[in-house]
Amino acid sequence: PPTFLERPRDQVVINDRVASFTCRASGNPEPRIQWRKNGKRISGTRYIVVDVPGGSILRIEPVKFQRDEANYECVAENPSGDIISAKSKLTVLTDDPNSLPVGFPYFRTEPKTKAVEIDHTALLVCDARGNPDPTITWYKDNQPVDINNPRYTVLRSGSLQISTSTEEDGGKYECVAENSAGTAFSILVSLYVRVRRVPPRFSKAPDPVYEVMPGENLNISCVAVGSPMPYVQWKK
Repeated sequence: PPTFLERPRDQVVINDRVASFTCRASGNPEPRIQWRKNGKRISGTRYIVVDVPGGSILRIEPVKFQRDEANYECVAENPSGDIISAKSKLTVLTDDPNSLPVGFPYFRTEPKTKAVEIDHTALLVCDARGNPDPTITWYKDNQPVDINNPRYTVLRSGSLQISTSTEEDGGKYECVAENSAGTAFSILVSLYVRVRRVPPRFSKAPDPVYEVMPGENLNISCVAVGSPMPYVQWKK
């Protein structure tokens, strides 16, 4: 039967912001994951389900006060009909700052959209406060950033540092601050990774003249470099 690797956790969020639940399960055969709200299968444009290796993420955006307050259930089922489920509760607070619980996380500095050259280091700044001090995580394109990737580092300040940027690092990022009082998502920002434009040049050009006897083979080589990589054509 399937077993849970990660269960969705209860969340307390603010009206018109974001809620995100993660659920991972394993088994042989591999289970399929579905999400339910108060026992009914989830549907609607504000509900985004993202499949990830071994699991699924349910994102609700924007969260609506009262309407989205519910129990959300992750159901894992394999082809043999074995089913397991795990529930989590979503509490939605009004966006009146005076009604928020004491210590609820807030952002002193939120990340900003930026561009970085390929192979350079990118820094997305995030400074969140709360009581107790919130735990900071980062999301990219609705999924948690893979902190096992040695190029990704969450600094003590909460900022995300990406070393030796690649084109795959481009996307939409957000900073998430969470403590016992609740969870806050930053604004969604874009990171653009620019590819340096280098005009094509020959690293190995053909010789100006070749001499060959009739009937012999002739090999003419040419190597060109640039960014993007140039396309080479031969003309007679």
